[in-house]
Amino acid sequence: FILSVRPEDIDERLRSGGTILKRDLSSGKVDYETDESLWPLNKPLPKTESIYQTSGEAQYVNDIPPQPREVFCAFVSSNVATGKIASIDATEAL
Repeated sequence: FILSVRPEDIDERLRSGGTILKRDLSSGKVDYETDESLWPLNKPLPKTESIYQTSGEAQYVNDIPPQPREVFCAFVSSNVATGKIASIDATEAL
């Protein structure tokens, strides 16, 4: 994010760090062999949470309804590098 705000002020060698990479959908598969003499150390086991997560029962942060007095925030950019906020008018938010 920081590098993308004013790329013209960044050394040309570092500018690529501020661009959003666009990648095609990727996939992969890896098969691991296990040595049964080492079990249970490397025995394949199903993920403990897998059934809970794939059944739709797991609750994630975005599933939780807003709470009383919950605070929301976001990054904003400024054209003043070392400025100080004198005041905030929160009238519309309240």
